[in-house]
Amino acid sequence: MQFDAPPKNRQITKIKLDLHMVLAVYYKVREMIKIKEKSMSLNILVLESVGSCIDTAGIVYPMNVDNTPDTNCGVDWLDTTDEWNESLSEEDAGLLDEWLLDNNYSVNINDPGNEMNN
Repeated sequence: MQFDAPPKNRQITKIKLDLHMVLAVYYKVREMIKIKEKSMSLNILVLESVGSCIDTAGIVYPMNVDNTPDTNCGVDWLDTTDEWNESLSEEDAGLLDEWLLDNNYSVNINDPGNEMNN
């Protein structure tokens, strides 16, 4: 039994169709990534004087070289060091105070781990 090669037009059509499918998948994946990035975005205040940022929950993150928060190293604002607090510029300290007030940051004074109780 002998098989004939498909006509060239058929091969070209198949290649064009495959390219269209690849592009459709590419754009769909790109759209899904954009949606995920939007849902993962943080609302932060950048504190340049200490190379950090703080989110609405009062978690302080160091900034990466590309100016994105290093979300693997966050600490509560109350747990920052004296050195960190003393390194804040006056401008950043004012911005931080406003940020904490605007975001209703509060401390549970009944928490046994709270330094205010010690």
